[in-house]
Amino acid sequence: MPPLPRRSARLLLLHILSLPAALADSIWAGGPCLSACQLALNQVHFADTPVPASFLVRRCGTKLGVKSLFLCAELYCQDEDFVGGLASLNETCRTVDLPLPPLGIIAEYTDEEWEQVRRLEAGEAWGVVFNEPILPVKKFLGVAWDTLDAVDYVGGYHGFYANMMFWYWTAVVLIGVLRHTLHSLTTQSHGTSPRDPPQDPDAETLILKSQPRRRDYPSLYLRRFVTVPATFGYRCLQNVGWCTIPPRVESLTILLFAILNVGFCIHGYMIVDGNLYFGDVSDQLWRYVSDRTGILSWANFPVIFLFGMRNNLLMQLTGWDFGTFNNFHRWIARIATLQAVIHSVGYTVIVLKGIGGLAATIGMCGLLVASVFWLRRNLYEGFLIIHIVLSIIVLITMLLHVSIFGGEYDYPFWICTFIWIADRVLRVSRVLAFNPWFWNTRAELTSSLASNTVRLVVSCPNSVYKPQPGTYYYIYLLSATRFWESHPFTMAYSSRGHDPSEMESVSLLRDSASPPPTDASPPSLTFLIRPYDSFTARLRSLSASKPISPRVLIEGPYGTTHPLDQFPHVLFITGGSGIVTPLAYLSLLNRSPLVRSVRIIWSVREPGFADEVLREDIRDGFRDGKVSMDVFLTRGADGPLDPDGGWPKNVSVVVGRPDVTSEVQAAAQGAAGGRVAVVTCGPAKMADDSRRTVVEMLAAGFHGIEYFQEAFNW
Repeated sequence: MPPLPRRSARLLLLHILSLPAALADSIWAGGPCLSACQLALNQVHFADTPVPASFLVRRCGTKLGVKSLFLCAELYCQDEDFVGGLASLNETCRTVDLPLPPLGIIAEYTDEEWEQVRRLEAGEAWGVVFNEPILPVKKFLGVAWDTLDAVDYVGGYHGFYANMMFWYWTAVVLIGVLRHTLHSLTTQSHGTSPRDPPQDPDAETLILKSQPRRRDYPSLYLRRFVTVPATFGYRCLQNVGWCTIPPRVESLTILLFAILNVGFCIHGYMIVDGNLYFGDVSDQLWRYVSDRTGILSWANFPVIFLFGMRNNLLMQLTGWDFGTFNNFHRWIARIATLQAVIHSVGYTVIVLKGIGGLAATIGMCGLLVASVFWLRRNLYEGFLIIHIVLSIIVLITMLLHVSIFGGEYDYPFWICTFIWIADRVLRVSRVLAFNPWFWNTRAELTSSLASNTVRLVVSCPNSVYKPQPGTYYYIYLLSATRFWESHPFTMAYSSRGHDPSEMESVSLLRDSASPPPTDASPPSLTFLIRPYDSFTARLRSLSASKPISPRVLIEGPYGTTHPLDQFPHVLFITGGSGIVTPLAYLSLLNRSPLVRSVRIIWSVREPGFADEVLREDIRDGFRDGKVSMDVFLTRGADGPLDPDGGWPKNVSVVVGRPDVTSEVQAAAQGAAGGRVAVVTCGPAKMADDSRRTVVEMLAAGFHGIEYFQEAFNW
């Protein structure tokens, strides 16, 4: 038997195999050549096409179309594409009970019959019904091939750039973890072997500054130019209009992310002349850009949710506070919102396809408007309710919007849902860890008109966590009508009973606590609260006439403890209720053998507040002689201060405002080139002045100075 021609042998092979294949996901299954044949023939309307019917039924149910596909594949495609592609296509057609006919329908085509098959140029099929098999010419098939190649090319970049959203922030977090680890090791090394030079008043140069070692320069320049400064040199905590500007290192991180997103939105497109999906170049661009921005916006959602949660475990790994992650959260959300707007505008230009995506975009824009700094600061409860409601609406409408893709793009929704549920579970666990009988937690609430403060003392005999300086707790008033509202407050100190002399602040990575007192008084947490409006105003009104004992819910602790006990010299720059920060650290610093001096600069309006704190809260912190304090009364004093001599000896009172710049400079110079920690907790201007002066001292060569800021940014 003579050998069969190549064409006949291939048809016989396919006929013997009876087209077995795995189930295909779509009509486009198979190699690029067969897919190009299908795309080209999709432009043709055959006389035997079932109508009305689904796309798949119309493709599989037309014998003329199937015969044309066989002819196209036989003429243009390679064996592997032909075999695998048609087998997969046949399995797909079986899902609608329309299996492909046997390949024998073209097996007997002679060369003359092949020549008689009508050839189709691009554009000739428009408005014509064909009652015979069709073969696209090679140029037309090339356009179909290029169209599919462009879709595959652009789709690959869609997925790659969407994954880059995750990998970018993974890299940022890993850098933060590495820096935090190295900084902790370096701080401990400095703490165990302090290299403070001796206090020699004749050593003029030494007192002014010490020369950094060569290995200190990378850290010095990094802190001087990147990690410590405000973005534009001064304003950081202070608002600029209705917004705030993050520190420089955060701004650079956000800027790089924004640049990458712009690049991802404009790169990775292939424009095809005569594209069979979108013939016009502008339509191609709108479609590709709309898809890209929509995918990137949706891919950003998990990171937005993670960075916006209270229980973000990355805070402990990186050492970054809630404010840092909240800045990232807001700016990623702004970028994602802009991408969603472009996505919606693009699809509106092309064709309006449902309202799910448009509703989600409107919701995201609403979130953006409702998250301005003024609203967060002045109407926080309203902001929070709007934020939660709109976030739920956006998430649900986005799921509805992407449901047409059969689950391919559902994963951001489920990741966000998991993050939200995990955060709520961890919140409940913190409440139970503070007191398993949470419904029976009582507090002592008192307010003072003279000091304009509210004092909240909460007993914590069942708390799993030991109180640590610098941590804060969310407090709910179960006795109030709006019991679901909460507010974060920094702990001033912890004690047995209510005597600050028995404070038990505990630090990380060091000796935990002194032996428990022998008395039976339960431990407690003390919060000093300056009432303004909303939640804090309600606290004041509840206790205005007399002290009360409301039922409260305590969620915490949150925040981290700075290793201030590893610094020989510590300077606190505080204002108003910011005095709680040095109060929380005093016990720890007094116990540390490495700490030589602690200086507190406290700017306060009410003399009554200063008198109350100095008599009731801080007096025992001066026993070891390390601590000195300057109290600046910004509104003056109505009468003699400390008439009975009840204040600590190392306290001086000044009427007026502190010169923050001079205080920081004096601290750096007084440390004689040694390590000094500058800690701020107070008004925004005071914090920004301190930050700027620390940068100036770094520029002057005082490489041992470090800046810490205690501020809760909404």
